[in-house]
Order: sequence, then C-alpha cells, then structure tokens
Amino acid sequence: MKNNDFNQDDFNTDEVKRILEQAEKSAMQQQSLPFEDEDTKDELDALIQNPEEAYNNYYKTINKLLREHFYPLLKGTVNQPHRQLIYDQKNLLLTFGKQKNSNGIRGADGRMATTNRMQMVADLIMEWVTTDGKSTFNLFTKLRDKNVELGYVK
Repeated sequence: MKNNDFNQDDFNTDEVKRILEQAEKSAMQQQSLPFEDEDTKDELDALIQNPEEAYNNYYKTINKLLREHFYPLLKGTVNQPHRQLIYDQKNLLLTFGKQKNSNGIRGADGRMATTNRMQMVADLIMEWVTTDGKSTFNLFTKLRDKNVELGYVK
C-alpha cells in the first residue's frame, strides 16, 4: 500500500486476520488487571473503594459533623457564600484537587471519593471539632493547608 491508499488487491485476508487478532489480544491483555484469580481482584477493589464505607464516611461522618458543628456557626441564607468557602475546600480535597471551571462546575463529585480520602477529610474535621475551638476560620485554614500540602492550591 502506498500513500495510505487502500487497494483490496494489496493484502492477504488471512494475514490481516492474524494481525488484527494479535492486536485485539494485546489490547485485551492491557485492559485487564495482572491477577489470575477473581478473589484477588475483589480484594483489591474492596481496598480501593467500599461503597458502604464511602456512604457512611460522607453522609454519617463528614456531612453530619459539618451540620452539627459548622453550619450553626454560619447558618442562614445570608451566610451561604461564607459556608461555600469551607465546602469548596472540602470538595477540593475529596476530588483530589479538581477545580471548578469558569462556569462553576467542578466535573467531579466528592461523594465518589475513595474511602481513604474521605477518612482523611473526616479526620481533619473531627480534629477541628475537638481541638480547634470551632472557629470557622480554623476549619477553613485546616482544609486549605491540606490542599496546599497536596499541591491542589498555591
């Protein structure tokens, strides 16, 4: 074949079949995990993400702590923009640094964060509740400092 012209007389069907089957097999191998048994795959998946634990971390820990300890400090419609400062820092951590675009869309959901990441955020909030005097600025700086440490903000 010359200049990417396709001429049916220029190829052997058996050879094309062999080449494409080889390429397909190679692509399938690259997509799969390098484990032989399903149990090992399941164990690895459970380490990476546990839906029940993620649900509990997000709703029963992170959101509950914020509702009980943070929201009362800045409640009401007038304080919604101020609360959003904290929520943005929390969501930046949960989404591994995914910033909002110019339309205010993050393109990621903190509820889908890994259980390990949710636990880290929950620990930061719990530390704030128990040791930092519940100052909203202290919560902001605690979350912001972690975002800086992880390189999500400068």
